[in-house]
Amino acid sequence: HRDALCREYPRDWWFRPSRADAAKAICDRCLVRSECLEYALAMREGHGIWGGLNEQERRRVLRDRARAAS
Repeated sequence: HRDALCREYPRDWWFRPSRADAAKAICDRCLVRSECLEYALAMREGHGIWGGLNEQERRRVLRDRARAAS
């Protein structure tokens, strides 16, 4: 978390749909994006932008991984 770019921005950006595009753009430049995404997937985070993905996109990743594993 200490290397995450999101620390430099208001916390509500990651949880407001009106800020989703801006939040994703920040994630695109973040050095720990993949770690953030993996955390969100493991914890089943249900809200906000994590690792550059919203809730629906994270669910899709989990679904695709489950299909690939079976």
